[in-house]
Amino acid sequence: MIFVRRWMGGALAGLFISLPVHADEEPVLLQDAVAAYRAGRPFDALEKLGALIEQDPSNSLAKNYIWTITRKIQKDDTALTLSPREREEGAALAESRLAERRRRSNEILNEMRNLAKQSSNFRSPADILEDMRGAHRFLGRDLEGDLAQAQARDYMARVVANLSSALEKNVFLSKKDHLRAEGYRAYLKGDSAQAIKFWEAGLREDPKDKVLAQELGDLKALLSRREKEEKIGDLTYQAKAHFRAGDYAEALAAWGEIQKLDPRRPGVAEQSAAARAALEKSRLQKKLKEGINQGVALYKNGDVLGAAQEWLNVLMQDPGNEEARGWLVHAGRKLHDLPAERTAPPPSAKAAAPSEISAERRAGALEHYKEGIMHYSQGELDQAVAEWKEALKGDPGLSRAREALRQAEMEISLR
Repeated sequence: MIFVRRWMGGALAGLFISLPVHADEEPVLLQDAVAAYRAGRPFDALEKLGALIEQDPSNSLAKNYIWTITRKIQKDDTALTLSPREREEGAALAESRLAERRRRSNEILNEMRNLAKQSSNFRSPADILEDMRGAHRFLGRDLEGDLAQAQARDYMARVVANLSSALEKNVFLSKKDHLRAEGYRAYLKGDSAQAIKFWEAGLREDPKDKVLAQELGDLKALLSRREKEEKIGDLTYQAKAHFRAGDYAEALAAWGEIQKLDPRRPGVAEQSAAARAALEKSRLQKKLKEGINQGVALYKNGDVLGAAQEWLNVLMQDPGNEEARGWLVHAGRKLHDLPAERTAPPPSAKAAAPSEISAERRAGALEHYKEGIMHYSQGELDQAVAEWKEALKGDPGLSRAREALRQAEMEISLR
């Protein structure tokens, strides 16, 4: 595994940096790679991501996934059960990606070197503009190593300087061409907003210039994608911060905004579902706490059975609620010492007519109901079920007994 670690850490993990996403639609291959990783097949995921990079070298999302997966492989090294073949494949994959990266970096540097040389020769204005038309494709390209990146910056600086010299010498005869060249210079210097202004002005000079219209459209589309990515990044930070702070409604809203911007963005649906689940749980906990407090208030006012019913209701929704169970155990002891008339619940809307059930029978049903609560409070589910069934035989309209019986039977079925 040391060999794989060396390659993964020194090759793949160090190659890729974050860049704007240029693809309008996320490839299905990326989704397959993510699914493979989640299924416990990290090298299969890396292979798919590598294939995607070959198809789309500027796909930053795929590169970021390669970075993330590689780092996780490093951290989870001891937890992975890798066969010798998988180790070899992992090393070979990393080596091939590194070799491809170096080859592509050298190609880009050679192209930029040639462009710098060409732009230093004042040829016709059309030739200069044609050179500039291809220059912007080098912006934002990710090259291997600090030296390669420094060389790329130097070549681009030469191109900008040569273009500036041509502009100062007024080699561009038409106003449209001059504006177009000004736009290229602004863009290559990183001022995209100014470039758009120059190109829009140039297009007003000649609305039929398809090349200039295409350049302007491409730049606006690129800025739109960047703006979208920045907004998604900001919303992602907000969503995670809100979630950590327990503000689940705000987190859910932020994930929802991200889904509107990019419905197929990996991980967002899962994060949104987690926030929704946490929000529902938070609301339930608040409701349960209110029920516990209501029970405490009833208990303090002497209504032991009413309090026990509140806590029993909490446990029906959350059987693991220790606070409600603790109160119910305490109330169960109290109920044992109270006479039936002190434990009578309020009349139920579903209760049978008084003429059908005698007072003695109703009192007996309440005693069975009370005994069921006492057994339930001690975790004696079978005895509780038996008591509540007896209670319902005596008074079929005792809805509290029916609800409690349903809960106890469900808990028994899960044992």
